[in-house]
Amino acid sequence: MKDKIISLKRFVQFVIAEPNFLIQLLKVIKKKGNKLILFGTPVHGNLGDHLIGESEKQFLLSNFPESEYIECTMPFSKRFMKVILKHIDKSAPILISGGGWLGTEWRHNEEYVRTILTEFNGHPIFIFPQTVFYKDDDSYVESGRAVYANCR
Repeated sequence: MKDKIISLKRFVQFVIAEPNFLIQLLKVIKKKGNKLILFGTPVHGNLGDHLIGESEKQFLLSNFPESEYIECTMPFSKRFMKVILKHIDKSAPILISGGGWLGTEWRHNEEYVRTILTEFNGHPIFIFPQTVFYKDDDSYVESGRAVYANCR
């Protein structure tokens, strides 16, 4: 029950903060200079995924101090992907959070990544280390292969 209360509280905080965050995000995206945009960070309760996201953030801030770091949680970036795409410089790298959520086990997450790969196709795209698992579904694997092969 406690997990559900925490999740509900996070959801409410997200909904209240979302419009303001979009305004701030667009200000940063439109500014000149290097940007690193990390997509797909979690809002769910898996602490390990949050630690992965925090480690990615620390890695980027340590290794690319001249770049502005922008984090887009999965629900936020799903909702505002077209707006972000419209305003972001084509040379800005797109980063996708790592973990263990690609393949058929978490198909909706795989679809999310495929959407990013398709929508931001002209950008350099990097996926942090992932565990990938595909069950026997040759058509799904092949459709994914076409999306991944079409990226830089």
